[in-house]
Amino acid sequence: MRRYDWIDIAKGVGILLIVYGHVQGEWSIFQNFAASFCVIIFLILSGWLFSTKKTAKRDLKATAKKILKPYLVFSVIAVVVKLVYDLCTGAPAFTNALWDIYKTACGYGIGAIWYLSSYLIACVVFFKALRMRAKKLGWMVILSGIIVGTIAGYALLWLQRHVGETAHQVIYYPVTALFRGYACATFLGIGWILERLVRRVKKRRELCLAIGGAGCLITAIILAMVCTEALTGYVNFSFLRLGAKPGLFVLRAVLGSVGVMWLAYAVRKLLKLRWLQYCGKSSLIIMGTHMSLMFHVLAPWLLNLITYRLGLTLPGIIYGVLGVVIVMILEIPVIYLLNGRLKWLITPSA
Repeated sequence: MRRYDWIDIAKGVGILLIVYGHVQGEWSIFQNFAASFCVIIFLILSGWLFSTKKTAKRDLKATAKKILKPYLVFSVIAVVVKLVYDLCTGAPAFTNALWDIYKTACGYGIGAIWYLSSYLIACVVFFKALRMRAKKLGWMVILSGIIVGTIAGYALLWLQRHVGETAHQVIYYPVTALFRGYACATFLGIGWILERLVRRVKKRRELCLAIGGAGCLITAIILAMVCTEALTGYVNFSFLRLGAKPGLFVLRAVLGSVGVMWLAYAVRKLLKLRWLQYCGKSSLIIMGTHMSLMFHVLAPWLLNLITYRLGLTLPGIIYGVLGVVIVMILEIPVIYLLNGRLKWLITPSA
């Protein structure tokens, strides 16, 4: 399959922002901005790529094969590593391990691995809807995903207040997995539509995308500064919590994603950005391992140890950036192994 350098650059930005959010504990305007689209950009890019294909985009069997193996591999790693970590820290290790196995089995996922199962569910909804003879009905199904997901999020929150914790978890994990995947299908649809619209721009496409991308990104930043967490409520897409204003979340998610995508497209010939391309090409591995291998815990621990020894107090954004650097250094040998000798672990067999 042909690779597009600008897509790898955009994916690189997305995965680094995801890691930043996991190593930076303090909530800030920058994190508010980054969290609104760092995962969504992968969905919109996938929808964009689906639009460029003619028949392969509907091959659900190939998609499932591509996603299920890394989902299971990374989940097994996460269960084992977390079990050892809990045993060392005195947490209820075996109880937590059973819940992690249940999360994996029902498609909820452990940590950042949730994205893989949700992406697969989104593809099933998206491809099936595209096959509907009444295409308008198909698009209604796709684009209504975010609305249905939001309603499900509120319903699960209500359920949590009215049933016991164990009963809530048993219901919460599979239901969240299903409706979160359905919500993801909306962003696949948005990516599909965007690619077809951009394809119509024949003259000065790079200039148009540069201006449009900058405008989208600036608007997303302004919204992040004005509409902070306190104004929009708790936002975390992985938990189906889209805040008090879900429409605003979707707007920021699309604007931030499109801004990064189009700017990456516009500058791809001027700036190669090899490191971002490397991160983008390895984004599946980083997504599946930076939490499974506890790098998001190890990096802050190392950073706190260093700053304590040196007597330093770092500003939040500097702390987060250095945490990302440490995680990426730890990821290099993992990426090397999974792209080399252990490639069969994440690559579907022929």
